[in-house]
Amino acid sequence: MGEAMELLSIYTLGGLRVLRRKKLVTGLETRKIEALLVFLACIRRAIPREVLAELLWDERSQPQAQSNQRVALASLRKNLREYLFIDRETAALDTAAGSGWMQSSWRPG
Repeated sequence: MGEAMELLSIYTLGGLRVLRRKKLVTGLETRKIEALLVFLACIRRAIPREVLAELLWDERSQPQAQSNQRVALASLRKNLREYLFIDRETAALDTAAGSGWMQSSWRPG
């Protein structure tokens, strides 16, 4: 497996583990931030930020949900900047580098 295939690995079974260049990524402070990352990895396309807010913070008012979503995206940007595409209206894991940049795997518990 070449280095391009090892840039970002997301392991979801048995607790989330995110590896960037084989090093553990820390600093994903909440389950909602982790859920946002896994959702973006699975959907593999840009998604409207208002949809993300509604999906993850449906129990909150719209302004509070959008505020929470901004905080979560800022945390992801801090930890995984090179893999993200975030603009005023959408967010995505950046797949411009090709399909080999990310692998999502399940590991036995």
